[in-house]
Amino acid sequence: MEPEDTLDEAQELEEVETEGQVTDSESSPDTAEEQEESTRPRFDEVQQKAFDKAIGEKVYQIKERDREVQSLQAKLQELESRIPAEQPPQVPETPDFYQLTDKEIQERLKQRDEAIAKRAEYDAQQAVLQQQQQAQQQALQREQLVKRNEKIKTYADRAEKLGVKKDDLQVAANKIAQFGLDPMLADHLLDLDDGSLGTLYLGENLLELDKLAQMPVTQAVLYLNDQVMPNARKLKPKVNAAPEPLDTPQGSGSVPKAGGPKGATFE
Repeated sequence: MEPEDTLDEAQELEEVETEGQVTDSESSPDTAEEQEESTRPRFDEVQQKAFDKAIGEKVYQIKERDREVQSLQAKLQELESRIPAEQPPQVPETPDFYQLTDKEIQERLKQRDEAIAKRAEYDAQQAVLQQQQQAQQQALQREQLVKRNEKIKTYADRAEKLGVKKDDLQVAANKIAQFGLDPMLADHLLDLDDGSLGTLYLGENLLELDKLAQMPVTQAVLYLNDQVMPNARKLKPKVNAAPEPLDTPQGSGSVPKAGGPKGATFE
């Protein structure tokens, strides 16, 4: 083979490799998009409706909380707007009696007394405003605590109707608390009519509990509804609904004769 032929073949091979690299680089974005698309969760119509409903309920609850926070912030801003814009009055030092005339000393002392009175008034106003702010914050905290307690009581009442034992529920709840579930997911579990069964199930299946803790909250809500709760409902205790047996009735008919020898009487 001639050297020129060898050179031509090498050039052709290099061109083919270069074209291959261009083709790969052009196709890589499509491959990345396909991979991203393949990793996205796909829901059927029923799952999508359940997902949309769960998310809608949680969004509504979040908005309600936001409105409560905004209401508190508006009240705090109103209180803050009433705080005087000027700095606290500064009380001047006692005048030097050896460098001032009697008239100047009297004038300085008068100014100092007025500044002390203004500072005392300013401090009193600040104390009142701080008390009002604290009262507003405590009122909001009490309101939130009342709502939380009402939700927990409803949850406990539902659990009792389902036949769930309080001790078992408390043990499961303590295990769940160690995993630090998102508050939105925990509230959703409390809102379910049979959420106590979900608590029991998660307390016994820590792998599922860990999986929920690692998921984004929206995905976790859907997984809880579609995967966890159907299995949790199998834990519902069987309640014996049969009524208590009635007293056995005696047969109707003539009153039996008293036993004993003929002619005997019984008083």
